[in-house]
Amino acid sequence: MKKIACFLLFFSILFISCDKGCTDENACNNGVTTEPCKYSDEQEAILEGEWYLKSVYDSEGICLFSNSDDVDGEWEDMIEGINLEFYNDNTCKIETDPEQISDDLFNVDWSINSCLEILNFPSIEPVYTETNSSFPDYWPFGNLKIIELSGDTFECEDLSGNILRWKRV
Repeated sequence: MKKIACFLLFFSILFISCDKGCTDENACNNGVTTEPCKYSDEQEAILEGEWYLKSVYDSEGICLFSNSDDVDGEWEDMIEGINLEFYNDNTCKIETDPEQISDDLFNVDWSINSCLEILNFPSIEPVYTETNSSFPDYWPFGNLKIIELSGDTFECEDLSGNILRWKRV
């Protein structure tokens, strides 16, 4: 009887200490960790609304673009400003100044992978036209690694390692 009680106690302790993880198959961390199930809903709700590009710095800290008159960047001859408006249906409106940069973009899809902390624009592919032939050289989109997303601040890293800082309008 003592052996059965010890076995049941040992089995109970083993079962209780097991890492059950997130078991929701719709969560991105299904069964991986002991963290609560992760969904992108909260981050996507924070991102909804209009944002303007405040600055872009390369991986060495050199300013490529700044919305401030006090700082100059090498992209300022090509880009005067970029505004993004994220809608709750996971589409996004992109407005640029000069306008011809965003002429070929209409409703752009977006999503957040909350486990990898990535903002993705899956429907944007490099488009070469007469008006934006240098598009790939300075178009800061693709998968953006989210560094900070809270309140009025959105900071991310693009595919080239540039740090983009956005401010809510």
